[in-house]
Order: sequence, then C-alpha cells, then structure tokens
Amino acid sequence: MVKNLKAKDHLVDLDETFINLRKNKMRLNPAKCIFGVESGKFLGFMVSRKGIEVNSEKIKAIELMGPPKSVKDVQRLTGRVAALYRFISKSTDKCLPFVKIMRSVIQKDEFGKQKKFKWIPECQVLVDELKSYLSSPSLLMKTVDGKILYLYLKISDETVSSMSAIRAQALADFVAECTSGQSSLDPKPDMWILYVDGASNNKGSGARVVLVGLDGYQSEHTLKFNFDATNNMAEYKALLPGALASMRVESQSETNLQ
Repeated sequence: MVKNLKAKDHLVDLDETFINLRKNKMRLNPAKCIFGVESGKFLGFMVSRKGIEVNSEKIKAIELMGPPKSVKDVQRLTGRVAALYRFISKSTDKCLPFVKIMRSVIQKDEFGKQKKFKWIPECQVLVDELKSYLSSPSLLMKTVDGKILYLYLKISDETVSSMSAIRAQALADFVAECTSGQSSLDPKPDMWILYVDGASNNKGSGARVVLVGLDGYQSEHTLKFNFDATNNMAEYKALLPGALASMRVESQSETNLQ
C-alpha cells in the first residue's frame, strides 16, 4: 500500500515503489491491485484519508457471535477481541477483566491441555460490555508536524509495558560482531576421529581401524576374521572394534570408509 499525506508526493512514491519491485524482480497481480482510491481495506483494517479505522465486519462478527460452545470458540472470541484492542479507549482497564475471566473458564487436564470450559453469566456480561465499547471505536491517525497534540494521563491499577524483542538475524549479527574467541556457552569437546575399513578376498576377510587423537596421536589396529564375509560385511564388522576403541577413550567418532 502506498499512502501519502500530500497528493504531490504520490507519483514520486509510486515511482520509488515500482523501482524497488523491478530491482527485486517482483511482479504484482493485476487482479489484486487498485489505484487512485481514497479508502480501502488493508491487513484487515480500513485505511482512509482520516486514518486507520476498525473493519465493521470484525465488529459485526463479534456482535452476532453467540455464547461459545467449545474451547475453540472461546479462543476464537478472544482472538477477535485482541485484534480490536487498539480501537477501544482505555483498553487495558476494559479488556483485561475479559481476558482474565476467559482464562479462568477454560479447564485443563493434568498434562496442561485445554480440555473443556464452563460459560458463566459473568462472561456474557463482559462480552456485552465489549460490544458496547466497539459500537463507537476510536480512529487511529498519524501525528502531524505543527499541530497540537493533547495527551491525557490516567492512573491505572494495572501495569502495562512493552515486550522487548530482537529479530533472530539481528541478534546473530550482534553476537558475531561483538564476541571473539571460542564461545564459553557451548564449548566443543576434544574430538577423536575414527577411520575403519574392511576387505574380503579368497584368502579371508579382515579389517583395519585407525583412531586419530589430539595433537596427531594415532593408534592402528589390524584384525583378521575367522569367518567368511563379503566386502560389505567386512566393512560393517570393522565398525564394531572401532566403536569399542572409541568408547574406551570416550571420544566422539565419525566413521570414514577409505
């Protein structure tokens, strides 16, 4: 969506948008594009010249919704109300009791799984109150430079704070740039490497095991089987003594058939 406060900036912003689309080799679906409109639905909300308004269809869905009959219905109702929090004045004081009582009516089993619920009259009272709040929702709009902004402060019994969040890639970049040396949080143990090989011919079958340790330390063992085996069988049989040898030194082994 490309929206401008001033009409003269619209063509400039459209040009920049199309340049970015071509640069990233992206194409628009003509059936889903519309130009020159003053209002429209975007991400479930109504966007107009005035600002962002709540979608009347969402309010109607809550108003027409009857008492929940299952846990899933309770979750659906809670989700719909949560999407409209920002359009309710003093939403913390008005919506928090609703959220608390919705949590209390859902009963869980011994494993913490939501099993059933009991709809009580207090729930319906709070739902009816929310419906009345949504009958006159607020309008969200961007602040404009040069215009007076009025702020009304109110003391509430509930504490509201934002949750700190960091994108995974930003956190990874920070760790990569600001840390040095080996990480002490996940140190890699000393690793021994195990090589095994087996062979079979008309003279019999056998195996060779090489265990390479720290600082180039190397231990070799040659085995001769007292039974007939194919090449594949000899190679797999060679894994057994190699595994036993690696267990004695408590090493992490990786097999490599040479």
